[in-house]
Amino acid sequence: MDSIPRTLTAYSYDAGSGRLGPGEVIANWLGPGTFDGLAVDEDGNVWVAVWDAGVVCCYTAHGDLIETYLSPVPRPTALAFADPFGTTLVLTSARSDLSAPSGPTQPSAEGRVYAMPVPTPGPSSAFFGGAPPSRA
Repeated sequence: MDSIPRTLTAYSYDAGSGRLGPGEVIANWLGPGTFDGLAVDEDGNVWVAVWDAGVVCCYTAHGDLIETYLSPVPRPTALAFADPFGTTLVLTSARSDLSAPSGPTQPSAEGRVYAMPVPTPGPSSAFFGGAPPSRA
């Protein structure tokens, strides 16, 4: 993904040598905003947060748009799959340079983390530093 030209590029990959082959642009974002973070699910679909557009798009591995999901915030940023089964997509958001804060009686929706269930799971979660803590 390249944010400035707003493109998704697919590359062939040689697992033996670790080398990338030539790239091919598979999708272009023509709307407002720019591509930001992405995550890839088990089917190879590419989930992309679109900064300043307030959406998350899901593309096939060939670049066909499957679905556009409205984000609860105008500046979605990074994406990751969560939970032990990878069936939850987590979205972070940014608050920078927004002109009107939500106000003291209504906490800002920006700068938070959001989650949504997804139809195709991503890679399952992995723990680092050992097993997860016990909830006992």
